[in-house]
Amino acid sequence: MTYALTRRQKDCLEFIEEYFDQEGVPPSFDEILVALGLRSKSGVHRIVAALEERGAIVRMPKLARSTLPVSRIGNSALVGEVQFHTGHRIPIEPSLMTLVRARAKQMNIPARELVNTAIREALA
Repeated sequence: MTYALTRRQKDCLEFIEEYFDQEGVPPSFDEILVALGLRSKSGVHRIVAALEERGAIVRMPKLARSTLPVSRIGNSALVGEVQFHTGHRIPIEPSLMTLVRARAKQMNIPARELVNTAIREALA
């Protein structure tokens, strides 16, 4: 997939992809800050927001290490359906579900609860 990206955005996307490939999780904003040689997290936020707007990455709101490169989301059928609070079933891609499960484990809550909360907040 091709995106119209600036040099800095391309560098950031490449770093996120490489980090994800090596570590199995996306990098933190602090790690992106250091890797790109930026001076503030607001710079990282602007770049990451631009990547998200252009469809190069997906993020879960208010969740650390949830910057998932679209290029790393598999083309397989969507799995990991999660019950939405209105009763709808929403399919979650396997790579994203892995992130959700890891974060939910850190927070000591069920993954379903984490997804439902993120969806409710996004719709509010």
